[in-house]
Amino acid sequence: MTMKKVCYLNSWNEFSSQLREAVVNARLNPRRTLVRLCPRKNLKKLLEKGTDRDESSIVWNHHLDARHKTKINPAQIFYAWMLDSTQEPMINIYDGIEKQEPFDLFAPIYAINIRPNFIPSQDILPGQIVALYDSQKIKRLSVCEYEFNGNPNEALSNIFALKKDTCDTPQISYYFN
Repeated sequence: MTMKKVCYLNSWNEFSSQLREAVVNARLNPRRTLVRLCPRKNLKKLLEKGTDRDESSIVWNHHLDARHKTKINPAQIFYAWMLDSTQEPMINIYDGIEKQEPFDLFAPIYAINIRPNFIPSQDILPGQIVALYDSQKIKRLSVCEYEFNGNPNEALSNIFALKKDTCDTPQISYYFN
């Protein structure tokens, strides 16, 4: 298993270059870069489980989605951006999604704005961290809904956080498996 780390940044202006470096180092596909924004208060859970979600998490539109034929674990479903990190600014990728699929802009997705470009200084809110996932270990269900193919820790590559943030959560500066 590859060692994953928390990369602490001075500002989100450093994010794009650090993300690109992490993608190269982890040998991930830069044209299918999968990032999830989540509250910094969930950093410990993310480090331990590979996801900030659990069995009590909300699953958006699951009851309307006919593709789910079996009972799902909400901890296995998450919401994220699929980016082309070779572009500047990074571009949201929507390909492979059926155009007639319903999309509710008012769905309870934590801090995901559907726009053509991902601009870290605008799209990452105070008190958030960013998880980088291996898109090969994830199944895409809709525009921003994904499911882990196995253990979330296997899919998690890196975590990005500000050194100083508006959040009271202490820094956790160790590597994890």
